[in-house]
Amino acid sequence: MIRLQIESIDDGEGAASFYRWLSEDAQVRRALTVALDDAEAGPGQMGAADVLSVIMTQLTGIGSLAVAFAAWRDSRARTPTVKFTLGGGTIECGAESVEQLTAALVALADKQAAVTTPEDGGADPDAVA
Repeated sequence: MIRLQIESIDDGEGAASFYRWLSEDAQVRRALTVALDDAEAGPGQMGAADVLSVIMTQLTGIGSLAVAFAAWRDSRARTPTVKFTLGGGTIECGAESVEQLTAALVALADKQAAVTTPEDGGADPDAVA
């Protein structure tokens, strides 16, 4: 299972807007579980921010997410920048292509899978590879 968090960097409405966009996409709903959560206010923020949590069971969901992000981003008057977080890794994305975003998210998932191993050093059957 892959749990990815998405935060808007540019404005407080980005995560909520992207959540609504994903909720209306039937293909995304089949591949991903999406929830909108409140996060603690970070440095320089006045209050809690919206964080989009995306859960997928297969790595192929990353492609669906990247395509949906690009479509949502292109529908906006100003190119938003968002932060994708998986485990301890984070990437920021704005104007990257679908292919670049997909590759970056897959690399992030691979990095997380590499550090998610059982105590005996063997491969974790639940990790995404």
